[in-house]
Amino acid sequence: MDEQVPVSSQNKTIFSSIGSDNSIWGPLLEKAWAKVNGNFERTEGGFGLEPIGFLTNFPARRFRFESLNGDSFYRLVEDNDSNKFMITLGISGRSDQDRCNLNLPCKHLYSLLDV
Repeated sequence: MDEQVPVSSQNKTIFSSIGSDNSIWGPLLEKAWAKVNGNFERTEGGFGLEPIGFLTNFPARRFRFESLNGDSFYRLVEDNDSNKFMITLGISGRSDQDRCNLNLPCKHLYSLLDV
């Protein structure tokens, strides 16, 4: 696999963004997952635990945000963070133009880097 990732006519990555430090690990991991699945289109709308579990062999669990109150959600995140587990948040919705939970754009996957 090479380091080339899909870009728009404005030379911006189409899927994952390049890091503020110009790191490209996000787009490269996304490309690796797309290659495993045959193409980028087949990875759209999945869950973060699938590629993380596959690519890292880390334990992966899924929790529904709606089933947790604020305190239980924070304890769950804090516990996983203290164990050095990777944490992703997937936000559903109708379109990426909508705002959903936590005032983030819908239909995106986010990585939680620190608590």
